[in-house]
Amino acid sequence: MSRKISLCIAASALSMATPAFAAVIAHDQVQPIPANATDVEFYYQPMISDGPDSCNNYPAVDSAGNVSGGLHPSGAPDGHCRGTNGQVYSRMAEYYDHCAIMYSYYFPKDQPPNYLGAAGGHRHDWENIVVWTSQCKVGSPILKIDYSTHGKYRVNYNPPLWRGRDGYLANGVHPKVTYHATYDGFADHSLDWTNDTGRSQPLISWSRMPVPAKNTLNSYDFGKASVPFKDNGAFWSNLQKAWKTD
Repeated sequence: MSRKISLCIAASALSMATPAFAAVIAHDQVQPIPANATDVEFYYQPMISDGPDSCNNYPAVDSAGNVSGGLHPSGAPDGHCRGTNGQVYSRMAEYYDHCAIMYSYYFPKDQPPNYLGAAGGHRHDWENIVVWTSQCKVGSPILKIDYSTHGKYRVNYNPPLWRGRDGYLANGVHPKVTYHATYDGFADHSLDWTNDTGRSQPLISWSRMPVPAKNTLNSYDFGKASVPFKDNGAFWSNLQKAWKTD
């Protein structure tokens, strides 16, 4: 075998062994990717408020592809994870002649509160909501909003409640969401609607995400959590589940 062929084989093996992500770093060291999304994704961006006995959301990955190591589910359910350096991830697509906009959040751990009497939990959590509109255009009416919970979706589609003074939409267009534990046989955390307005965070669209970050989210193993919008079919599978929710 020639030396040139040997070097090519070695280089190929090295590239196959090299992970797609840059490095695993502490959850509170991951810097959010600067906001970059379409006008439509910004228009319907949710406002998130801090839930009791739970972590706040954090960036999962930075622009260079470094990824959060998360937190072991021990100590207090909100221990070491109440920072405010969050990130929102969006992905938009046309689906059955409607527009689906998925907004996703990463949490470094999902640990049930002690008062629910449940043990366990897991490092890393991903949750999302899907906003359905008639068209992928600014100002299109919101038809319904689906909230992820343990791999399934719950729906809120009552427009009068959304737009009231204490309703579920800020300024009539931004879903108000919170992350808290609910005992439904799991006692894990999930997203839910709320009357609290919450805050906005840097929004990064899948269509405008830096390639190293996108590669990391497509390939990194988050254990019991899964990136809901990545390219392995997860995004379309989740849209199908949300679409069927009524």
